[in-house]
Amino acid sequence: MSTSPHNVSTRALHGAGVRAALACVLGVLAVVGCEPGSVPKPNVVLIVIDTLRADHLGAYGYDKPTSPNIDAIARQGTVFQSAHSTTSWTLPSVVSIFTGLYPAAHGVERNVSLLGDEPAVLAEAFGAAGYESMAISANVAFVTPHSGVARGFAQFEVLPSPPPTDPPSPDQMAGDSHFQSLVRVPTADLLTDRALTWLDERSKSGSRKPFFLYLHYFDPHAGYFPPADYARRFGVSPEEPLAGRAQWALWRKHQVPGAAGPEALAVLRALYDAEIAFTDAEIGRFLEGLRKVQQEPEPIVIVTADHGEELGDHGGLQHGQTLWEEVLHVPLVISGPGVPKEARVDAPVSLVSLWPTIAALTRIDLPPKVQGISLIPLMQGKASTPEKIFADLEPVFPGYRHVHRKALSQASWKLLMSPTKTVELYDLFDDPAETRNLAATEPSRTAFLKTLLRNRLDLTRTKKVVSPKRQLDDDQRERLRALGYLQ
Repeated sequence: MSTSPHNVSTRALHGAGVRAALACVLGVLAVVGCEPGSVPKPNVVLIVIDTLRADHLGAYGYDKPTSPNIDAIARQGTVFQSAHSTTSWTLPSVVSIFTGLYPAAHGVERNVSLLGDEPAVLAEAFGAAGYESMAISANVAFVTPHSGVARGFAQFEVLPSPPPTDPPSPDQMAGDSHFQSLVRVPTADLLTDRALTWLDERSKSGSRKPFFLYLHYFDPHAGYFPPADYARRFGVSPEEPLAGRAQWALWRKHQVPGAAGPEALAVLRALYDAEIAFTDAEIGRFLEGLRKVQQEPEPIVIVTADHGEELGDHGGLQHGQTLWEEVLHVPLVISGPGVPKEARVDAPVSLVSLWPTIAALTRIDLPPKVQGISLIPLMQGKASTPEKIFADLEPVFPGYRHVHRKALSQASWKLLMSPTKTVELYDLFDDPAETRNLAATEPSRTAFLKTLLRNRLDLTRTKKVVSPKRQLDDDQRERLRALGYLQ
């Protein structure tokens, strides 16, 4: 008899369901919800790692030891080889994850945009299904109640910034051009500490509800200031200038393509990898704590990112300026009941499909207007037709060089549109680094994809949610300025 990963997963799911149903009858489950005659609903943990590009993880073929814990999750579940964010910066991407809509449809596209009372959000669906929902965020700029993304969560905590030190440490110099704003972003260990405390509090309270836990780690975001032992692990001495204040001087030039030479780029990549490794270790510590309190059924664990990062691939640094693969190609790893083990999906997918996929795995409601699709047929090998996936990038940050405005990917082909509506065409199968623009040599394909993109834009204009503008107080404005998002 065949023992494919899909067959093994189905048998394991059946066994888990029988044990969980028996546990419901005996009344011994404290961390999952039980309904008479039903299999209990699984807990769901959605981990978003800010600014994490997929190709710097072992599960995606990276040759440096950045991600042993994420790689272990990948072995227990399904890896999406070609998952894509809906944009190249945080706020619209997170709103896409929470709404199942592209930025051109949900309308939260600028640095002062606010997610209003519509559209429906994922946390509301979990609440309606009887889940307890909790979010813990280390992104003090955008993943906060001030931007509206807390709607639907029973609890939403933004971790407090660690206090400044005297003299200031490099990670306090958060990027304003006059070096007057000192902001320290909560590190991965602080987020894991809070998440473990919350799990412990729930366990002691005897709560019988299933939970939806959203964790937003921040460390791979620039500037890259990993703990010194992690920096050394990736070959960077603490005495290296770019491990200190010299990094901020470089970030001030990040709008200039080619501002960082090969040696500087090598150091930045090593520091970036060290930040990933530190975050991965803290995710491993969280998962170990989760295992201690988790009973049947096993939780659904999802690891992804809001966007990637430019590391000189096309001459640029950071993100929010382009729609190259280095800022759109993000990890997506899912494990848990109903998810095939040791499986890989090659077809391009978008993060707008997370909600439909979670809904199918957990039996929560899905609103009719979401633009994503359930990825379960792809996971099970029952679908092969790749979906059209899009990305949007409005000019949001004053002074940023906005190279791209729209992107459309279908199969291996990718069309990029600039602010002046000129287009580029790339074959990602033959040219994954996007170095050969084929728009002139593939006129028919270029015209076809341009038509798809134009039709999509015409459709979203009529359905776009008008996003309100949030009013920033002095503290919020200064924080955004310190993190480089306002001038």
